[in-house]
Amino acid sequence: MKNICVGLLAHVDAGKTSLTESLLYNAKIIRKMGRVDHQNAYLDFDVQERERGITIYSKEVHFDYQDTHFCLIDTPGHVDFSSEMERCLSVLDYAILIISATDKVQSHTKTIFKLLDAMHIPFFIFVNKMDISYDSKDIILDSLRKDLNEHCVDILDEETISLYDEKMMNYYLDNNRLDKIMVASLIKQRKIFPCIFGSALKNNNVDQLLICLADYTIMDDYDDVFRAMVYKISYENNTKLSHLKILGGTLRSKMKINDDKVDQIRVYNGNKYEILAYDFDLDTLAKWDNLKREYQLSLEEQRMESLKQIGERLGFRFTQGLRFNPVFRTAHKTFFNDLAKYPENQQRYKQYGIDKADNFYR
Repeated sequence: MKNICVGLLAHVDAGKTSLTESLLYNAKIIRKMGRVDHQNAYLDFDVQERERGITIYSKEVHFDYQDTHFCLIDTPGHVDFSSEMERCLSVLDYAILIISATDKVQSHTKTIFKLLDAMHIPFFIFVNKMDISYDSKDIILDSLRKDLNEHCVDILDEETISLYDEKMMNYYLDNNRLDKIMVASLIKQRKIFPCIFGSALKNNNVDQLLICLADYTIMDDYDDVFRAMVYKISYENNTKLSHLKILGGTLRSKMKINDDKVDQIRVYNGNKYEILAYDFDLDTLAKWDNLKREYQLSLEEQRMESLKQIGERLGFRFTQGLRFNPVFRTAHKTFFNDLAKYPENQQRYKQYGIDKADNFYR
């Protein structure tokens, strides 16, 4: 599974928060989409943000879609808080630039494009509010090519995309279709800027954006030497929190970095977080999310599948992951004890001294 860090960037009132809600809804992170005017957006949880109806602070959320694990960073769109947005650019693999179909390219949109260009960050364009726009898709696309970049292209227009690379054109002429890897390479090299047209509020074509992110993104290569980029410092009850992206190697709890020591490793999703008590590398986050999904799935299947079958299917990997997460302990003790009733599970658990739930969680 590849890991991709994506940032959401936009001029204020382009519908960035609505797109965030729609993305998280399609990724099954939230059950119901929140709204700015209802003051119940998932990532705009700060009191001032909900009162003012704008994003002030950058936040991150993690989710899986198809074979890709995404770290989505939501950034402020208001020009007064652009420094908060600019700090996040250094850790982005890709960006999503949201443009309102009614307002098209605005002054801050051009500023964001210049920043992405200066830092060589590939990006996708989501043209929002198509449901209330009087202009057609072709008119808006011509406007983007004129005011932003001539390489803006409709992601569904395969023939036009093939014109930007000779090898791709030959492939298209021979096969009458595009190769996903070749398209992903063009996007990575910033030779094209794919555009998706839809409506975040109506959840229109947001699934197409997710598919494009999964199909047309390429994960960078990382080495085994520990390296990380800190892009944000925040404080919680006088505790310093360093938000970082790991660029290689492994981060360990209690590990010393220069004069600082890693007291906790947290994985944030909005205003909630999980504490990881084991080594954290580039693959850990994706594996952990898969583990949680398997567990949640198993709870839903209990009515149709016996606990014995669930235990056999999940095995010790299921228990080993949960024992390090205190958030799960209370709610899962009953389920664990039921699993431990079966002889095959008891033998496995006793090898690790966890023949009952209390030992398992100590």
